[in-house]
Amino acid sequence: AQIAGTTIGEVMPNRPAERAGVESGDEIVAVSGVETSTWEDVVKTISASGDTVALTIRKAETGDRVNLSIPTEMTQQDGEARRIIGITPELQFQPAGLFTAIQRGAEALPLLHRSPERIELRRDALQLGSPSAHSVSVSIERRRRFRPP
Repeated sequence: AQIAGTTIGEVMPNRPAERAGVESGDEIVAVSGVETSTWEDVVKTISASGDTVALTIRKAETGDRVNLSIPTEMTQQDGEARRIIGITPELQFQPAGLFTAIQRGAEALPLLHRSPERIELRRDALQLGSPSAHSVSVSIERRRRFRPP
């Protein structure tokens, strides 16, 4: 999966972004007055912001540009304090053959232990392609309501 520019994939419930009216599919155009084209820049700027962050977004439904002032929340991740507003990036998935899918999965495994949330592989998300396609698609879903034991 690849991050789709600055398009918002998920807006977490009961977080500042949701309360400000941000919706899945909205695109972040600027953060703190600086235009941005990468999710990494969005995260860095929000993390380094103060109690509020200024976002300019393009609404998915209308295409209108909207300026928002969103309060930030402090969180601990990987032993570091950072500010968040409760959004995740939109991911684009690309089809892959069996061996490529296995290789990508193996490359992702070391990253899974770093998540503060449990990663859950859902059996119904494993889809085997036809024998001629030799493709495997695995969906990994983060479940916020479950915490590691």
